[in-house]
Amino acid sequence: MEGGGGRIDSSVDGGGFIGTASGSQTNTQTGTQTVDASVSIADGGGGQLDVSASSVDGGGFIGTASGSQTSTQTGTQTASASQSTTQAQSGSPTGTQTATPISATQTQTLTATQTPSGSLTGTQTATPISATQTQTLTATQTPPGSLTSTQTGTKTVSASQSTTQTQSGSLTSTRTATSSFSATQTQTQTLTATQTPFGSLTSTQTGTQTVSASQSTTQTQSGSLTNTRTATSSVSATQTQTVSTITATATQTSTVPPSTPLVYVTAGGSHSCGIKTDKTVLCWGSNVQGQSIPPSGTFSQLSAGLSHTCGIKQDGSAVCWGSNTKGQATPPAGAYIQISAGYGHTCAVTSAAAVCWGDNTYLQSTPPAGSFTQVSAGEYHTCGVQSDTTVACWGDNTYGQSAAPAGAFTQVAAGYQHTCGLKVDGSVVCWGSNTSKQATPPAGSFVQISSGGLASCGIASNQSAICWGSNSNGLTTPPSVPLTQLSLGNSHGCGIGLNNSTVCWGYSSYGETMVPGVAFKQTAQGCALRSDGSVSCWPSPSLGSATSYYAPAGSYQQVTVGQGAFGIKTDGTIGCLGTGTSCNVGALPSGTFTQISSGMQNNTCAVGTSGAVTCWPQTGAPPLPGVYVQVSVGRSSTCGIKTDGSLACWGSNTGNEATPPAGLFAQVVEGWEMGCGLRSNQSIVCWGSLAAGTPAPAGTFVQVALGEMAACGLGAGGAISCSTGQKAPAGIFTNIAGGWTGNMYGVRDDGAIVGWTSGGTVQEIHW
Repeated sequence: MEGGGGRIDSSVDGGGFIGTASGSQTNTQTGTQTVDASVSIADGGGGQLDVSASSVDGGGFIGTASGSQTSTQTGTQTASASQSTTQAQSGSPTGTQTATPISATQTQTLTATQTPSGSLTGTQTATPISATQTQTLTATQTPPGSLTSTQTGTKTVSASQSTTQTQSGSLTSTRTATSSFSATQTQTQTLTATQTPFGSLTSTQTGTQTVSASQSTTQTQSGSLTNTRTATSSVSATQTQTVSTITATATQTSTVPPSTPLVYVTAGGSHSCGIKTDKTVLCWGSNVQGQSIPPSGTFSQLSAGLSHTCGIKQDGSAVCWGSNTKGQATPPAGAYIQISAGYGHTCAVTSAAAVCWGDNTYLQSTPPAGSFTQVSAGEYHTCGVQSDTTVACWGDNTYGQSAAPAGAFTQVAAGYQHTCGLKVDGSVVCWGSNTSKQATPPAGSFVQISSGGLASCGIASNQSAICWGSNSNGLTTPPSVPLTQLSLGNSHGCGIGLNNSTVCWGYSSYGETMVPGVAFKQTAQGCALRSDGSVSCWPSPSLGSATSYYAPAGSYQQVTVGQGAFGIKTDGTIGCLGTGTSCNVGALPSGTFTQISSGMQNNTCAVGTSGAVTCWPQTGAPPLPGVYVQVSVGRSSTCGIKTDGSLACWGSNTGNEATPPAGLFAQVVEGWEMGCGLRSNQSIVCWGSLAAGTPAPAGTFVQVALGEMAACGLGAGGAISCSTGQKAPAGIFTNIAGGWTGNMYGVRDDGAIVGWTSGGTVQEIHW
């Protein structure tokens, strides 16, 4: 920062007089003015300070005198301003920005000598002295992981004083007048920025400005004044300062590995399993039947069925776990080369034949004689590639799923009621049920295929995943990343990417798309954002969540779940995390956005890059005009934080939930007939009819979350504190969120999602 300079101009008209006079008169005038103004900005806002003052200076005088006259005029003005800025931010850097002082000193001395004789009649007026300062602060926060803060300020300080004196009469003498003016301005600004891990950024700017101006005039006159004299003295000082742009960038890194390295993955009904680089097995998702608790040992191949899992160990033996109602998890002894688990049966390949066990209602466990290189078990049918490259199928053929076409094949994949095969030339052919186009593969060359419930997928020769069939749960929208192996389950799919990374997509009823080892960084009710930009979703039956959402494709920077489920993608556009009513009614708004919130009454609002708030389908009151940095949608009301840190609320106010207290805020959350806000001093305050029963926790915090029965705050050290009488889980957390049924969620420092009830009972941990 650098300070400007000021200029002082003055002029005095000495005048002349003729006459004689005797006598004396003394007139003393003194004026003092003090102006104080302060403003504080919260959450990346900008501020403007205007200071103006009128000098209590002089006034006018009229009189007749003989002898001597002394007139003294003094004016002093002092202005001080301070500004405080608080802005929410994820990351762990600490930075300090200091602006150099600004000072300006202006002094003017005017001396005139007049010795009059005669009488004096005069009028003197003085105009006000004014000072104006304007400063604008703009802060922009990019998605969690980096912070960019930009500050631009323009300050203008002007001071002016004009004195006009009119005298008439005649005099002949010498007149002495002394006039002096001085202006001094000193400004000191210090900007300090401190960011807690994954928390918020507190930026404090203090400024002190002192402007003093004084002018004194001494005039001695004697005699009679018969002439007319006009003297005008004016002083003006203008200083303009432009603060150069200051940019601070902080990069956040996670100590949690990006993923658990896997070399093979398989997707089942509502669970997934993979083989790690050390050949041990890892499973996740539903474990109702024990299908996600693998045995110890090392494996060469796995297959996840509807509710059971089977694998081939390094010694060639087969082992299964999970549901065994039809004997599907009880493999016969022997040495196996490849294995496939279906709905209620399992088949495997030995060096001499295909072997099946479990449900045989449709003869799906009765393979034909002959040797096979690969088998695939579907719902009630099974298909296999024979040693001569032809495909043989057995079991249910209601939809033609067991009527294999002629040709040479390298792989076959049996789904729910359809089957696909990969020919030796790389093309794909399918047969059976085609209600959702699951048996209509695209043209092209593929290296691997997999069939699930109502869809199929394949890895093209360029390593991209291509799917066809029903996309009701995002099943045919795999991530746009290179894959080396994939598996399609009933309603979800998983694949192995480069560097043994694992990606999953589709419906996540029990967290089957939530690959262990990829750390989370932001959570909502039922969905969470991982550090790699992927989204994982799950239902919470133990915590009362009635809706499950699917993990969408693409990279996101924020997610929100209310009655709807949405996210802001990395490119700023809005994506839906569910289907049907979970996406609300109507099309998603176009444009780019920085923050989003979904409420309980099928209403969602988002803050655009311009600061304007857009809501859809907007069943309640429209947003209040203004420029916002954050918005929160509750049951029937919405509140937002403007760039100056003030709160504005609209919608239902039956419980005073739309009547927030005055002050500056860094974050706001709206709930059921109440709201809570994180003030710029890091304290939490709540309002509304339910606030008495859900008091705000005491202390200082970096984030606030509101559930139906509790308000919780995340401290700078990572500890969680909740309303009086409400328990919070122990541990260090980086992000928290509330739900509509009394449940709360937090991202633990190891990257896991922890869910707990308002009573403090931890009931869920999602990886």
